[in-house]
Amino acid sequence: MFHGIKLIDNPNNYGWTPLHVSCAKAYNVCVSKLIDAGADFSIQDSQGMTPLHISAHYCSYDCCIELIEAGAVIDLINNDGERALEIYGVNSENLDPIVMENQRQFLLKLSRMENKRSEFIA
Repeated sequence: MFHGIKLIDNPNNYGWTPLHVSCAKAYNVCVSKLIDAGADFSIQDSQGMTPLHISAHYCSYDCCIELIEAGAVIDLINNDGERALEIYGVNSENLDPIVMENQRQFLLKLSRMENKRSEFIA
């Protein structure tokens, strides 16, 4: 621990943790390892962006799946009042809009399934 923060969650000057950076770069293996190591996926950066917001913004589909399956909350709102999946693919110019919308719909469906599963377990 460093000043009450786990080193794995230590943010940079913009509030990005190693998990935020891994999500921005679409390093889904790193995302998985960081989650397994106990990284907090609900930390918001200086713009209110969680790692799921970052994954969605950069259209990091596999990272979104990792985070949602790990229990990331999709309803957290950033400083602009946006939920993560509302900004899915905003920074992706090369992805077909139909593919992008299909991926976004699948992620929404996956998050609903994960919520139901966690309710059932509780």
